Parts: sequence; C-alpha cells; structure tokens
Amino acid sequence: MQERGLLYGGDDTGYFAHATSLAFFQFPDYSKEYFNVGGEYPMHSIGPGIMAYPFVFSFSLIDRLQNSPIVEKRDISNIIHSWTLFGFIISTMFYFYFGVVLLYKALNFCFEERISFFTILFMILFQFFPLYVFRRPVLSHIYEFFLQAVLIYILLKDFKTKFLDNVKWWLSVLIGIIVGLITLVRINDLFFSLVWPIVIFCFRDNFIFKKYYKSLITIYLTALIIILLFKLPLNIVYGYEAYFSSGLAGIFSFEGFLFYLKCLIKIFIGLDWGLIFTAPFLVFSIFYSFIAKYNLKKQILIILIPVIVNFYAYFRGFGGWYGYRIIFFSIAPLLIIPFADFLQKSMKKINPKLLLAGLSVISIYPILSMLSYEGIVKMTECYYSPVVRNYYHIDIWTVIFSNPKDYITSILKGGPLFIIYLFSKVFGFFKNLPQAVQEKYITFRLDVLIKSVLLYIIPFIMYFFVRIFKFEKKKNYHK
Repeated sequence: MQERGLLYGGDDTGYFAHATSLAFFQFPDYSKEYFNVGGEYPMHSIGPGIMAYPFVFSFSLIDRLQNSPIVEKRDISNIIHSWTLFGFIISTMFYFYFGVVLLYKALNFCFEERISFFTILFMILFQFFPLYVFRRPVLSHIYEFFLQAVLIYILLKDFKTKFLDNVKWWLSVLIGIIVGLITLVRINDLFFSLVWPIVIFCFRDNFIFKKYYKSLITIYLTALIIILLFKLPLNIVYGYEAYFSSGLAGIFSFEGFLFYLKCLIKIFIGLDWGLIFTAPFLVFSIFYSFIAKYNLKKQILIILIPVIVNFYAYFRGFGGWYGYRIIFFSIAPLLIIPFADFLQKSMKKINPKLLLAGLSVISIYPILSMLSYEGIVKMTECYYSPVVRNYYHIDIWTVIFSNPKDYITSILKGGPLFIIYLFSKVFGFFKNLPQAVQEKYITFRLDVLIKSVLLYIIPFIMYFFVRIFKFEKKKNYHK
C-alpha cells in the first residue's frame, strides 16, 4: 500500500476504470479513466466495477472534499494513494468476509458447526484466497466467489428447509440479478450462470421443469436486463468489441489429444503452479466429489461441468500471476460441500485431532506458496512470469534453506513489516532495522496508517454486525 496502493498494472487498472467511470458519473465515457489494457475502453469485465461502485463512490467523497486531481481525471499518479482506490479495496474485503459468513451459515444447514469451521479454514483461508484478498484486491475473483456463495447458501438452505416450495417473485429477481452479475464479473463463468438456476429449482423435485418455469423465465429475463443495461451502452458508443477478434482469437483453435493431456497433467501436478501444491484440498475435493456418496452430489456434478471452459482457457494460455486462478475460484466455493462431507464422515472413523493435524501439515505447502510468491519470484528474477519459471515450488525450499534471512524478509514485506515499522518509529529504533525496511518506508504517510488500521479492524466490525444482526435463527438441523 505504501508504494502503489495495492494497484497492479494490467487487469487491475481495467476493473478499477469501470468502477471510477461509474463513481464519477462518466460511464460509458472512458476518456478520463486510467487503464492500460484495451482500446477506447477497458477490455476487462465491468461486473467487479459495478459491485464495487457503492464503496468506490463513498470513499471518492473524501477525494472530492480534498479537491484531489483524481476527481477531474484519473492517472496513475493520483490513483495510487487515493481514497477512491481504497474504496475498491474495502469493497473486496467486504465481499470476501460476507461470502465466508454465507458459506459458513450455508454449511451449518447440513453439517456440525465445527465441520463448517474447519471446511472454511482449509478450503478458503489456506488456499489462494488470502493472496487475492490482501495482495491483489483489485481483481474479479473475490466478487466471483461472493456471488457463488449466495447461490450455495440458497441451495443448501432449500435442501434442508424446502423454503423454495413457494417461490416469491422477489427471490426470482434476486437470483436473476446474481446470475446476471456472474456473467458480468467473469465472462468465462457464463455457463455457470446458465446452469445454476436449473439446478436450484428443477433438480429439487426430480427435474420437474413445468412447476418452476415462471421462476426460471423471471430469473433469465432479469439476468438479461442486467447484462444489457451495462453492455449495450458500451456497444452503442464503441461498436464491436475488437479484442474478441484479436486477443481471444486463439481460444478457438484446437490441438491434438496429447496436447490437452500434457496440459491437464501440468495443471494438476506441475512444479510451477500445480494444483496439488497450490490447492491440495481442492484437488482432493474434485476426486471426492466423483467417487463418494453425499447429499446434492447430482447437483454439484452438473454445476461442475462448465469448469471445462476454464480448464480450456489455460490450455490456450490465458490467465497469469499466481496459480490457476480461473479454475480455482470458479469451483472452490462449490467444492466445500464434498469436503465438509469428507470431514464429517472421517471424524467418525478417525481421531479428529489426528485428522486435523494431518490436514494442517498438508496445508503448510499452499500457505508457504502464497506467502512466498512475490518475494520468491523477485529473488529468482522471474517476476510476473509463471510460464518461464517452471520450478517455483522447488525454489521455495531452495531459498528457505539457502537464504533464510532474505526469505523471512520477503514474507514480512506486507502488513507485518508495516507494524514493525510503526513500532520502530514510536520507540526510536528505525535506524536499526534492516536496509530493506528502511528503503520500503522512506517517508511516513498518515493516510497509509489510517487505511492499514481500517483494513485490520474490518473483520472485527463485520463479525460484530453478524452477531448483532443475525440473518438466521439458530436451529438444530442435525437431529
């Protein structure tokens, strides 16, 4: 945050430009926005910008009061330390914590509370999510996660309570809005958005389509209206989206069977970003979802079918930075159900403490993988190059044993380092800190301190409101 306000180049600027065009009432004009991927307007999806808009607009009021130049026109110099950008970061935090609460509440319909807790811990907090919440918050994946969490909550609540027996019109509209936003957040999730309503309604009564066709029509019409509301103005003003004929053209070319087999093996066990290293609990849940017997298995397997599109995107070379994020975030929320089933059944056969200890040992690798990422790739001179560096997960252990001091410093270059910096300023030992710390925090910024404090207290504030304003009365669903 001290150096660039958690705004990276490329994708981040596109998502942020959508949010600022809305927050400063410029949409669909992007002449005053800053982005570096696309032509006359950002090529990235507008969905995250729509969802972040309330927060971006609210925090932009501070910039307006301060007469910041960002109000007139956005560029990298006035964005980095702006409150407007911080609004997007707060938005991501909000949707992440809210999504976690929804998944926890959803799991409680079918599983014991301790099962729900450990499922969230291993499937969400120990894989991928922390890196994309706290290091790359100006991306689309947390918004994708939240929208899926809402649908999973509806699916599991109905499974246990049958509250969809009498569907209210407003609920159909709400689901339609969610479905529309899923498409606007990530276009590769289009097929997920089409499948979800059918699974939620038709598969609850052995696929009785006639009973729910009015709800489905309402959902899809609402989704279509939401999509057209934001896509039509862009198409009217700018015409045909040229990048579909250039950057995405390669996705429609096809290779032989061996090519896809090699890609699949690399995705699962490759030493660069293999899911077995970055998301071992996800890999286990994928296989468990096919071979085990558990509630809602048919629904889950059907919803998983569209992930083929996301695998294919990686076959064609799309998606970068850390790990196979396009695959992970599209299915991780859904796979908490089979993982929770595994935990509940296993704890009846195995000593729970022994089981959790084993899972904790396994979690060391994905946690180290996340913590090490930016530090390791800089130390091995392959920053932003997941394709070039094919042995990232060997590099982690090489650096740990060969250069532990620099490794620890690279991990601490974030929130923990800022706390150390603050204590050094208060107690007067800043000059005794390592050179890397002194170089990172050359000047003290009050706004960075305030923003850092806000980021640290947000989870406690949300926990307080969840406890005060409970949206579900506590019931025993496990009798």
